[in-house]
Amino acid sequence: SRTITIFLPEGVLAQGLARIQADHHGVEIGSYPFQNERGSGAAIVVSGDAAPAIAGAAQAVSALARNLGAIPEESGDPADGRRA
Repeated sequence: SRTITIFLPEGVLAQGLARIQADHHGVEIGSYPFQNERGSGAAIVVSGDAAPAIAGAAQAVSALARNLGAIPEESGDPADGRRA
């Protein structure tokens, strides 16, 4: 799985995440809101059985964040070596 941390409210991301989920079969996308010393946002977890599908969906989530003016921060195990 991959986790993309985005410092935007979960509600701002919801519609885009729904589109990404619909477009990327074989992956599950979970959104977990948080608040810490750096601010509030959502941790987006992309999981599934196939590394290429996870990578594609993670890249789409990172692109969504950038399009909304945020800088995505990724963690996890990119099995195929690519970063979002």
